[in-house]
Amino acid sequence: MQTAMGLEQKELGLVTIPQSTEQSLEKLFPEQKYEEKRLKQAKDALGLLGYELSATELETVVMEVEFLTETWLDEYERHIFKGLTLQELLHEKGGK
Repeated sequence: MQTAMGLEQKELGLVTIPQSTEQSLEKLFPEQKYEEKRLKQAKDALGLLGYELSATELETVVMEVEFLTETWLDEYERHIFKGLTLQELLHEKGGK
């Protein structure tokens, strides 16, 4: 949608946001785009099932998978590195 002055605007329900304002907000809060991208990637990975889930359900699935992945990876690293995770091992050796 364009205004009388030719500025781009995006209509969100009852509120119309000028395009420049939306771009400024995206620059100030890039995590919004990250979250949108993350949910889209999850939907793509899950296929049709991903599109049947609500955004809240999908976010829950993503968080649970991330938790399990981190937990399993830490367990594996502790097995390989004599009871330490890779992060713990690097800190012990003076890394950050």
